[in-house]
Amino acid sequence: AACCLLLPVGAGVASDAAESRRWRTVGCVGATMLAIALVGSGTRAAWIGLGVALATVLIVRRPARRLLLGAAGALVLALALLKDPGYRSYWLALFASQRGTWMQAAAQGWLVLLLTGSAERLGLVVALQFLPSLLFSLPAGVLADRYPKRDLLRFTQGGMTLLALAMALLVYTGWVRYGHVLLFAFLYGALNAMDQPVRQSFTVELAGKERYPGAIALNSFGFNTSRLVGPAVAGFLIAFYGVGAAYLANALSFLPILW
Repeated sequence: AACCLLLPVGAGVASDAAESRRWRTVGCVGATMLAIALVGSGTRAAWIGLGVALATVLIVRRPARRLLLGAAGALVLALALLKDPGYRSYWLALFASQRGTWMQAAAQGWLVLLLTGSAERLGLVVALQFLPSLLFSLPAGVLADRYPKRDLLRFTQGGMTLLALAMALLVYTGWVRYGHVLLFAFLYGALNAMDQPVRQSFTVELAGKERYPGAIALNSFGFNTSRLVGPAVAGFLIAFYGVGAAYLANALSFLPILW
């Protein structure tokens, strides 16, 4: 997972010097294939991945060396950031909330199917959840420039905590209805649309411009790992404790960053 996440980040860093979008694409493909070779060693996919990676190095040559140097630089910066107690605490808290969010996403889809059995209504819930990103992302960026970012983060994360707790309560009491899920999806999406630009700008402020590539690597690792682990844990919770447990777990996952 670390190879798959850090090497493409290094490709992005190296591509700035290459001055060509084509090198970025080829470099990312080669780095990803090399990661597949490392992860799936001993399988046919490993040899295919290694072959594509080596072919990419032969084709790209100098940009490929820049790719590897960029990946190494991003890894060094990421490890240096983890030695910073302030940023380490922030990243671990953010990592926990991201896992909770992906757990809730899996539970929400399952809940809609339990309530309605309709794929169309599930699609409507997803559309309502991501619609606020089109409406509120720009105003949230303005707010991030004018007000303390830490306070804005507490507001958005606290709001999502209350929403998750409310949904867990509705599920456990048996009062939950499809309309509740629609309203929850829109409100949660609105808070998340405000949270993303604030969180990204706060990351730059906390890490500094010099260490920002390392912060990108860490955030990419946390996001993609959460996307992998979160739904799996949610499936376990739903199977043994019900859908409400996933919502409750998401609410609890925000506590570290609120603290």
